Amino acid sequence: MDSHTPRTSPTGRLHGMPLAALLGQGDEEFPDLGPAPLAARNVCLVGVRSFEPAEARLLERLGVRVFFMDEIWQRGIAAVLADALEIAKAGTAGFGVTLDLDVLDPVEAPAVATPVPGGLRARCSPRSRGWRRNPRSWASSSPSTARGATGTGAPHDSSWIC
Repeated sequence: MDSHTPRTSPTGRLHGMPLAALLGQGDEEFPDLGPAPLAARNVCLVGVRSFEPAEARLLERLGVRVFFMDEIWQRGIAAVLADALEIAKAGTAGFGVTLDLDVLDPVEAPAVATPVPGGLRARCSPRSRGWRRNPRSWASSSPSTARGATGTGAPHDSSWIC
């Protein structure tokens, strides 16, 4: 979830804190970012399966939508990503997408710092479905893509991930 603050982090490692800072939830140890750069109502986490209670409590309190892996297995990735896209687009001119490699199953990404079984698998990647664009173009923060145009951004049908 990467939403710890220096007070809640059991390790003190900064790589577990960026989302909290971007949501304006840092403390005196974080640099002053001014008003929160991200609106919690437009933030989604997709594919979460390992977290600490303090992170979950913070995100729940702020209203960040968390799609756990269980929900992906139950509803399917296409339905989850469609919901996430609606949340990200609601009242915004555009959106950004980050991919934390922890979302992948350790079979696919064994060198991540916090490997947890049960993540997304490469068999469902764009390449395995014959979609061979540059990975940098899989997601776009372009406002035109955020409104649903496919352009050079991600394909309109996001069912290629599972």
